[in-house]
Amino acid sequence: MFFINTLSLTASDDITTHTVSLQPEDKRNIDFGHADLFIANNAPDLVWEILRGWLVDHNESGRQGFGLGR
Repeated sequence: MFFINTLSLTASDDITTHTVSLQPEDKRNIDFGHADLFIANNAPDLVWEILRGWLVDHNESGRQGFGLGR
């Protein structure tokens, strides 16, 4: 992954990556991209539910907060 090196720039030891890739490497130019976070029909399952779970797991108060429902 071409962006992984930027993760070394953070001071945090709590780093989680989640890469959505639906195409083979040679078709990366048509793969899941930035805009797909908001416009892809499968974004809720591929991105947002995973992010919601991460936020809940990392909620310091231990509550199901953040206004994320469920």
